[in-house]
Amino acid sequence: MADLDEALLDDADRLAAADPSSVLRALAGAGAQVRRALELVEESPAARWGREDRPRAVVVAARGGATVVAGALEALAGQ
Repeated sequence: MADLDEALLDDADRLAAADPSSVLRALAGAGAQVRRALELVEESPAARWGREDRPRAVVVAARGGATVVAGALEALAGQ
């Protein structure tokens, strides 16, 4: 793996050229998205579901990194 040129992080044009899919920006915001999702779940009726109320299946639609999403869901489900 190549060393990171830290100056790249301060140059918006070079950063955009090096990361055309904005993966770095998505990763930087991931923590806030998870925290917000947890807040929303706690406010929803799902927070009060018992084991017998949980759905038997979940459908997830994802673009691009669907394999990563599937792997994360399998890990969370204990598969």
